[in-house]
Amino acid sequence: MPKIEYFVVSESISNDRDTNNVSIFHIFEDYSGRLPFTMPQFVATSCWSIDQGDKGKDFQVTLRIHLPGGQLMPESASLKVNFSTDRNRHRVFQYVRGIHLERPGDLVIDVLLDGVPCASRTISIRGRDTE
Repeated sequence: MPKIEYFVVSESISNDRDTNNVSIFHIFEDYSGRLPFTMPQFVATSCWSIDQGDKGKDFQVTLRIHLPGGQLMPESASLKVNFSTDRNRHRVFQYVRGIHLERPGDLVIDVLLDGVPCASRTISIRGRDTE
């Protein structure tokens, strides 16, 4: 079974086609806005270490998103990416747009491999009184 090397939630990424280096921009730890608001796009980046025996097998990476207050975001059931690779490492970039937030609290994003939770990130959502 692949093992997670890292899981980061950020505003954007850049993947250099010549070097295959990834740059991750504006990692989300806190986010604030005048509530209610819709959080713009973010990218969930996960990197997986692939064992020799797992090369060529099919795997599914799923994001599970819990809104502040603990409610599971209904659309998170469809945030799935399938992959198969013959390399030692594989990256998955999952773009999420338009999460509507009604209240402050923790936005928790879990990454699962074939339904098994592997890592989690928490973004603290803070409300602002004025823009």
